[in-house]
Amino acid sequence: MRTVQEILKNMDEEKLINAYLYRFPINVQDCNGNEAKIGEVKATIHKGMHKYLERLRNLPIMKDNDQGIFFVHRCIEDDMNGQTFQLIFLNELKENREATESYGCDFIEQAKIMGYWVAETPLTKYYLEDLIVDILYEASFFGPSQEHLQEEKDKLNQMIADDDSETISAEDFFAELEEKQGYKFDHQSPDERELEIKVIKMAGEYWEHSRKKELRNVMKLLGI
Repeated sequence: MRTVQEILKNMDEEKLINAYLYRFPINVQDCNGNEAKIGEVKATIHKGMHKYLERLRNLPIMKDNDQGIFFVHRCIEDDMNGQTFQLIFLNELKENREATESYGCDFIEQAKIMGYWVAETPLTKYYLEDLIVDILYEASFFGPSQEHLQEEKDKLNQMIADDDSETISAEDFFAELEEKQGYKFDHQSPDERELEIKVIKMAGEYWEHSRKKELRNVMKLLGI
């Protein structure tokens, strides 16, 4: 398997930037239709993307405690067949196999992410560009050089330490709003709710079926 960094070094940079900006369009609302300003914003973003990719391609790899692996599996998205991008870790995969957990990478150092593998399963290879776009987005969530990463980690840790609130279901939350604050919400009929639950359940089963199938493909590639 190749690392994320190895793949980035061999991708068409302009094509990748266009794919990224198609998925995450530039916000030009503040330009008020001014073509000169719009052009300036787009040029600045393109320049920033080239700089970001150059940084990632040349970033010294930081070893992680466990080897990360990215892969793709299918899901139901907007009532159609879609894809979701997953990060797992090798030691957990060996131990838990199909029950291994998935993670986001927005709180992980870019230097570690660049050393993670990309699974060479047929589905992952087919959606490779989309996967890399997703990784680029998450890896820059706290700035293109992750300049705000430690600050956000500290905030998250503090929130977890301070959180002593009780969990509440969505139904109870909305019922409380209606009772105490007078809000009125649209309510499904019992038969509609029953059908919705079936749809959600089937979508979840499809997700799990595809995820386990692709995890088996990853394990087969690794010989584990």
